[in-house]
Amino acid sequence: MSVLFYENRLNKSLEKSLSLLKTKNIKAYKTLIALSILGRKFYPAILENFDNNTLTDFENNIEFLVQEGFITQINTCSFEFKSNDIWKIIVSIVKNDEIFEEILNQLKEKDSNNIDKITTVEKYNTSMVEL
Repeated sequence: MSVLFYENRLNKSLEKSLSLLKTKNIKAYKTLIALSILGRKFYPAILENFDNNTLTDFENNIEFLVQEGFITQINTCSFEFKSNDIWKIIVSIVKNDEIFEEILNQLKEKDSNNIDKITTVEKYNTSMVEL
């Protein structure tokens, strides 16, 4: 099988999975978008109060995303997307979602000290996906 065939199947599979996630668990979907903005590897504790989640809600969202196969735990503090391809495809899909800008703005508001960093990371991640 060609690489293009594999990428196309993965893209269609992730589009379907993301659509189901958005319908099934919108808070986990929003958390996934926020995590994708942070990059392939991330420290989810940065998002603890994101989207007005309680700590329990936040931990449940992370666990749900692990169980659904979107992310995996590296160690006690950090996680990553299952693969670079999965992360790139997720970013390419969610950046077109109507709530993407809302989430990006929430991240900027949450951490006003790191607005430039968040904007730079988001631009870098978007450009990496377009490669």
